[in-house]
Amino acid sequence: MIIEESDFLTEEEVKNIRSEFSRAPWIEGSVTAGTNAREVKNNLQIDRNNTSCVVIDQYISAAFMRSKLLQSSLFVKRVSVPLYARYEPGMKYGEHVDRSVMGRMRTDLAATIFLSDPEEYDGGLLMVQDYFGTPSIKLKAGAIVVYPATSIHEVSAVTRGTRDVAVLWLESAVRSHENRRILWELTQVRDSLQGKEIKPETQTSLGFVLHNLIRQWVET
Repeated sequence: MIIEESDFLTEEEVKNIRSEFSRAPWIEGSVTAGTNAREVKNNLQIDRNNTSCVVIDQYISAAFMRSKLLQSSLFVKRVSVPLYARYEPGMKYGEHVDRSVMGRMRTDLAATIFLSDPEEYDGGLLMVQDYFGTPSIKLKAGAIVVYPATSIHEVSAVTRGTRDVAVLWLESAVRSHENRRILWELTQVRDSLQGKEIKPETQTSLGFVLHNLIRQWVET
């Protein structure tokens, strides 16, 4: 299940984050990769010791707090410290699987927040292997895409311009990807019926199924 939210960050937040990007120091991205991923990772990252990260973190945290889509539908329990990455021409991140645990957090989901508009660079496609194929994802600045961290994924080589992103990982209160998908689908059905004339008993039955599945699957 791959979920996109086009207006995760406001235009003003994107502008302010890019301003921090313009003056932050950059280091080799391979320093934060696992042993296997280090061989295929070629990008730049802002040094987490720099004060710019503190400023940007606040924008990202505020966006997560107000995102009803992510909070209610994905049952987000913990969010990792973000990494701020840059891909210049020739840079890419080959096929890899994210580490299962970061610190004391289980990585159920991965998220990419786009900070460059699509017309600013060529290449740099996020490709996630899913049940239904391998979509190529390239979204507008301020958008976020969330996908299973269990998936094999990659970023194709940038051939022109600069691709700036924030990447981070989420632990869900629902451990199973399949269970999260079922709850997601049921939530979409429930929300689509709001404001429509349906029998009260139908609404009650839907709530009965949804909330009792949540009781079974959510780990508090």
